[in-house]
Amino acid sequence: MKKLHVIAMADRREELLKGLLHLGCVEISEPGEVLADPQWASLFQRSGSSLAERKGQLTDVNTALDAIKQYAKLKDGMFIKRHPITEAEFLDAGAAEKAQAACDAVREQLGILTKAQSEAGRLESRAAALKPWESLDLPLERSGTAHTIFRLGVCPGQTDVGAIRVQMEAEGLAAELYEISADKLQKYLLVIVHRGDEEKTQELLRPFGFSAVTFQGMTGTAAENIRSLERELEANKKTQDDAAAAIAASAENRDALRIYADRLRAEAAKEQCAESVLTDETVLYFQGWVPAEQEKAVGAFLTEKGCAWETLDPTEEEIPDVPVQLKNNWLTKPLNMVTEMYSLPRYDNVDPNPLMAPFFILFYGIMMADMGYGLLMFLAGFLISKKYAPKGTAGNLFGLMTLCGISTFIMGALTGGFFGDFLTQVVKLTTGGDFTLPALFTPLDDTLMILIGAMALGMVQINWGQKKRYTIGLTAYRIGINYTNNLNIMNIMEPELKKFAHEIGKTVFFGVRSDIEVVYICKFEPENPIITTATVGSRIPMYCTSLGKAILAYSEPEILQPLLKRMTFVKRTERTITDPDRLMQELMQVREQGYALDAREMEEHAECVGAPVFGADGGLVGAVSVSTLYRDAVNYEELGQVVLKKARQLSEMLGYIRQ
Repeated sequence: MKKLHVIAMADRREELLKGLLHLGCVEISEPGEVLADPQWASLFQRSGSSLAERKGQLTDVNTALDAIKQYAKLKDGMFIKRHPITEAEFLDAGAAEKAQAACDAVREQLGILTKAQSEAGRLESRAAALKPWESLDLPLERSGTAHTIFRLGVCPGQTDVGAIRVQMEAEGLAAELYEISADKLQKYLLVIVHRGDEEKTQELLRPFGFSAVTFQGMTGTAAENIRSLERELEANKKTQDDAAAAIAASAENRDALRIYADRLRAEAAKEQCAESVLTDETVLYFQGWVPAEQEKAVGAFLTEKGCAWETLDPTEEEIPDVPVQLKNNWLTKPLNMVTEMYSLPRYDNVDPNPLMAPFFILFYGIMMADMGYGLLMFLAGFLISKKYAPKGTAGNLFGLMTLCGISTFIMGALTGGFFGDFLTQVVKLTTGGDFTLPALFTPLDDTLMILIGAMALGMVQINWGQKKRYTIGLTAYRIGINYTNNLNIMNIMEPELKKFAHEIGKTVFFGVRSDIEVVYICKFEPENPIITTATVGSRIPMYCTSLGKAILAYSEPEILQPLLKRMTFVKRTERTITDPDRLMQELMQVREQGYALDAREMEEHAECVGAPVFGADGGLVGAVSVSTLYRDAVNYEELGQVVLKKARQLSEMLGYIRQ
C-alpha cells in the first residue's frame, strides 16, 4: 500500500470522487488527525456532503421494497438472482427518476394505509366504548329535562346495584338507577335524578366507585352511533385494501427499485468520502491509501484532472492504520470468510489463508471421507455458485463447500465410503450377495496407518506454522473486548425489553450511537405490531429521532458540539427540526424531563418516545424507545414517564447508581 496525498481545485471535487469510485482502488482516510493540528484546522474544514440525504432516500427505497414484499406476498427464497446490467443502465438518470417516482408512489400509498390503520384503531376504540350502551334507547346528547338529570356511568363489576337502589329509597332520594349492561370488569348504569337531589345522589354513589361517562360530540343513540362507526370502518377497510392493492401492483417496479437502491448505496459511499475531504472553498485536500500496483493508474487519472499528488511508503507509526487487501487464488480465497469474520492481519504481518486453506480442506475431507456426501457438497456449492454467483461471505462459503466436497469425495474413494455402507446394504437386500467398494485402506482395519498418517500431517502443519509469526490484531482485540462487554449488557436487557414490549403493547427499540447516527441493537414487537420497516442493524439520524435526541441530550459537551457541526439536517417531514439552535433548546428540555420525543419528525404517521440508559460507570450506554402510530388520544407525556421509568430500571440492572 502507498499513502496518497492529493491537492486539487475545489470545483473538481465531484469529478474526482466519481472517478476514484469508478477506479475502486482508493480508500480516503478520515482527516481527524490532520484537523487536530491547529495550523491545518485554521486553513481547512470538512467538505459538506449529501450523505444524510442519500441515506434518507435509501431508507425510503428500502421501505418501499419491504412494503411491496409484504403486500404483494413475494418470497425471495434463499438467494436473490440479480440480472446483469451495463454501467450506462446503472447510471441512467431517467431510470433513476422513474424508480424514485415509483418509490414515492409506494410510500404515498403506505402513508394512506398507515393513516387508515391509525384511524381504524380510533374508530374501533369508539365503537368498543359504545358497545355496552347499545341497548340504551336514549340519545347520547340528552342530559336531562327541565326537572331531571340523566347521568351515564360505570362501577366495578362486583357492585350490588340492588343495594344502591335500597339505599336511595331509604334516604328518600328522587332518583332511579338502571343497569344497562355488565361484563366481568364493570357494570354500566343510567341514573335519572331530580335536579334538587343531584348532589346527594352523587355523594351516595361515590363509595360504590361510580364514575360518570360522557360522549362529547355524539348525537343519537349508542346503537345509531355504532352503526355509523361500522359504516366508517367498512369505508376505512376499503381504503386500506385499495392502498394495499396499489402497493402490490407496484411489484413490477421491484427490480428497478433494487437497482436504484444499489445506485444510492454507491452514491452514499461517494458522499461518505466527501465528508473526509478538506477544503477552504478554493482548493481541496485529502489523503488515503492506494495499492502499489494501482498507483500508476490512479496517478494518471489525478494528473489528467490537474491534481497535485504524491505517494509515500507507510511509516512505522502508520502501519496499524494501513488498510489490508487480501490477495488469494481460487484455492485459498474461500478462507477469506474466516479471516474477515474476526480480523484482517496487520499490513506488515502474514496472510494466514494460504497456510490454513490446504490443511482445512484436507482435514475436512479426512473427517467426512465419503464419496456420496462429497458429491452432494460439490454439486450444491458448484451449482449455486454458477447460478446465483453470490458475493462476499456467501460466495466464499459456497466456494469452500465446493472444495471441501472434492476433498471429501477423494478421501471417500480412498476409504470406499458412499453414504456409509449404503451400496453394500442395497446389494444385500436386493440380491442377497456381498458387495464392497474397492478401497486403499479402511478406517476400521487400518487404524495404525491412519494414526501414523495423522501424526505426519500434524507435524507438517506444526512445522509449517512455526515458520510464520502471528500477533493478534488491534481490531480483533477491540472486537473481543466490545463483544464481551456488549454481550453482558444485552443478556441483562433483552429479556426485560421483550417483556416491556408485550406489557406496553408497542414496538420497543434499543439503540446506540455510531458516529452521527443511531444503530438499532435490538427490536421487540408486541403480538399485534404496527407496520415498521426498522430492522436491527439499520441506522437512523440522531436529530429527528427520540433515541438520537435522548443520546445527544446526555452526551458530554466536548462530544455533542462536534457531532452537531458534522450533521446534515434534512427536513424529513414538516415537523423535522433543522435548526441546530432550536435542537439545542429541545435537548435542554429533554434533560429536564428525562425523555425525548420524536413528534412525527422522522416519519409522518409515527411517534416515538425515548430515554437514556446508563452503565455501572455512569457512562451513557444507549437509549430505549417506544414506537407507535400517532393518535390524538395518546398521552405522550404519560408514555414518556413510562419509558423513563423503564430506562431507569434498565440502568439500575446494569449497576448504575443515580446521584
